[in-house]
Amino acid sequence: MVHEKSRFSSVRDKLLTGLAAVLPAALTVWVLFVIVRMADGIFQPLFELLFDRRLPGFGLLLLPILLYLVGAIVQNRISNKLIEWGEGLVNRLPIVGTVYSAVKQTVDAFSFSSAEQKFSRVVFVEYPRRGCWVMGFVTREMRFNGEASVALFIPTTPNPTSGALIIAPEWETIASEMSLEEAAKFVISAGILLPEELRQMQLTG
Repeated sequence: MVHEKSRFSSVRDKLLTGLAAVLPAALTVWVLFVIVRMADGIFQPLFELLFDRRLPGFGLLLLPILLYLVGAIVQNRISNKLIEWGEGLVNRLPIVGTVYSAVKQTVDAFSFSSAEQKFSRVVFVEYPRRGCWVMGFVTREMRFNGEASVALFIPTTPNPTSGALIIAPEWETIASEMSLEEAAKFVISAGILLPEELRQMQLTG
């Protein structure tokens, strides 16, 4: 009986491991498929109107141009104000506002181009007490209480868009070589996705 339970646990573990390995790739393929179909649905009628024939994948060819134009519009100040106003209306809607806010925060968390403008590097610091180490993003180097210090954003998990701000002496922090992207993935995954730097610590520790 014990042997059968052990065999069942082994099979279950392998199934879960296989699912964890396949799921990210499957979701990525599915999202790309949906985007391509959506783009094709939008641009295919235009191609038929102009050339009186169909061209499978025409939407995919125009998608980068569309994304570029959307990015240019979003970066415009006037457009930004309109987008903020529209987001404010959406966020006030029941259920829809909650879903939109959660999705936007997740996307913003992966927007490392904007993160690189806010955070300069990753460090480790003892917080909220001695013996407990957390990962922090340096937002500013400064002098505080007469010594070289850093302002640190301590992100929460799994949503790194919220957290705490602390000021710590530079000498109390440990520098890290990991990139902002690696650090963000580590936080969002609640420590499951281990950066190479921490993986090497495990191997040599």
